[in-house]
Amino acid sequence: MKQTKILFTAAIFLSLAGSCFAFSSPGNLNTSTKDYPVWVTKPSSDYPERLYITTVGSGPDEQSAKDSALAELSKYFITEIQSTQNTVIHDDQVKETVNLAQDITSKTKLQEISGVKTAEVYYSKNGKVFTLLVLDRAKAADYYAGLIEKNNSAIQKLITAAGSKPGLLSNCSLCSKALSLARMNEYYYFLNTLINSPYPQYIDFSYGSIQELELACADIRNKIFLSINITGDSKNKIKTAATSAFNKLGLSPKDDNSSRYLVQVELTFEQADNADSKNVYINYELTAVIKDTVTGSALYSYEKSGREGHSTLSNAQTRVYSSVCKILTEEFSENLSNYLSENQK
Repeated sequence: MKQTKILFTAAIFLSLAGSCFAFSSPGNLNTSTKDYPVWVTKPSSDYPERLYITTVGSGPDEQSAKDSALAELSKYFITEIQSTQNTVIHDDQVKETVNLAQDITSKTKLQEISGVKTAEVYYSKNGKVFTLLVLDRAKAADYYAGLIEKNNSAIQKLITAAGSKPGLLSNCSLCSKALSLARMNEYYYFLNTLINSPYPQYIDFSYGSIQELELACADIRNKIFLSINITGDSKNKIKTAATSAFNKLGLSPKDDNSSRYLVQVELTFEQADNADSKNVYINYELTAVIKDTVTGSALYSYEKSGREGHSTLSNAQTRVYSSVCKILTEEFSENLSNYLSENQK
């Protein structure tokens, strides 16, 4: 995979910095009141915009004032994160636009942003409290650059581990974790651009881009061989639905039994006893099991039961097959996806 190098400087993100939120002060403030400290209306007086992002909040008590300041800071990040697109420049100068729509939805998460601290608190004579929050651009940017570097190392180890033992179903979990870390890196990268460090930063994405990582993971999944055996599929619909469920997860089951992993899907049903003379009801049970033919162990199992009815037996059976196919392509597929993402065996 190609390595992506990104240079963060104040010059490169001049346009972003030009529109970048620097500070806010509480509204409806009588600025002629001499008792207020300067920072209430001019936060940048002690914390220059080039080095810091500042917000001022007010309320009846200190916590309310801090919450108000966090809300103002949150508005900025939410607006920018939802609307901004970044361009990633690769070594070969190919530009790739990545739409980042990460959302900061609570003050709790906002407080987790490195570098945010309470710098000043002022209690006015009329009982109102003012709080100045300060985000150190350089400190925060360095923190997120460090997280990206840490994730890069973890991603490299995960992909290397999957490549060293091709064909294992557990490689799906390694790929899932690698992609999750790569998406986190997009979020950290985007926060870094918004924070706009006053000093140059060099960040390397060892995997190139998330698109390149997805291709590498697709290649790893293509080396995992599964076979599907279906029982109770007289209309030949269940196999199509089961295969589709695996295809959605990047896996391509075979028709024979030569694969290491055997997927056994079985549908059983029987006519139910009922007092309704107008309709026929059928109880059904669907089971799916993935077995490792090398170790002989069952790795995964899924069960689902239900009932369908209609005025005729034939139509009731048709409804059973329709319901089972929907279960396989939706609920079963999601359940299987969760298993493959978490599986470590």
